[in-house]
Amino acid sequence: MDTAFYFPLNSKNIWKGLSFHSTFNSILLRPLSNYRKHFQKLTKTLHMKQVVIQFNFPNVSLEQYDGVWNDLRAKGHTHPKGMISHVGAQTPDGGLLVVDVWESQEAFDEFGKTLMPLITKNDIPMVQPKVFPAHYVLVQAQKETVK
Repeated sequence: MDTAFYFPLNSKNIWKGLSFHSTFNSILLRPLSNYRKHFQKLTKTLHMKQVVIQFNFPNVSLEQYDGVWNDLRAKGHTHPKGMISHVGAQTPDGGLLVVDVWESQEAFDEFGKTLMPLITKNDIPMVQPKVFPAHYVLVQAQKETVK
């Protein structure tokens, strides 16, 4: 049986390895191992901020871009974890603009481990993405469209 500890909400006691559960005017502390999944989910929700990722690729064709998506689909990443929205568009100067919204910078960084080798495989030059904190995100449900 687990041991539970109670502290008043104004207490400064924080113990590593324990999770916090508020109960009225106190906090119930139990070993973190009991609530690891729930605690990690709560932590991600509270500490991660949505970000906008913008890539401007010079001289990249739509065929190269489609090649990356075909490779992602082949690896089972049709809907990458953490991606909220994605838009890819050819620019008037023959480049490619890609704008994503991600749940967090960490989610994008994790996906980058899969994405970057596929960008290289499809002969797309590496560019540094611009990252902005999202201020307002509206996503309406729609089917994937390719023109």
